[in-house]
Amino acid sequence: MIRWDIDPSADFFTFDVSPDGEHLAVSANRRGPIHILSLRGQPEQVIPAEFTNAGAFRWSADSKGLYVDDLKTKSLLWYLNLNGNKHQLWQNSGGGGVGQSPHPMAGVWQSPFRAPAATCG
Repeated sequence: MIRWDIDPSADFFTFDVSPDGEHLAVSANRRGPIHILSLRGQPEQVIPAEFTNAGAFRWSADSKGLYVDDLKTKSLLWYLNLNGNKHQLWQNSGGGGVGQSPHPMAGVWQSPFRAPAATCG
């Protein structure tokens, strides 16, 4: 059993268990940071990444990072490694959320949106 205290006035909370079953990523702040709690008794790790308005996040299939949906004016999908380095993977310039979905078998991100058909002129 693990325990993680949050501010009772927090209006946001998200978490995800790593695929290897060793860690729990949690956050109660849309701007960050993300806390990595060990399910094996290791010390807590804090990833000091900053976001504008983070939504839910999911672990990568290899348990080495997280996919984070940042819901700002133009929604962004970030890959965040456990050292706090983030890399933008995708931008939804129309806003309204990214809807991230890391593929559980291949460890790659798949968009729920279809690319527009090409037009010939």
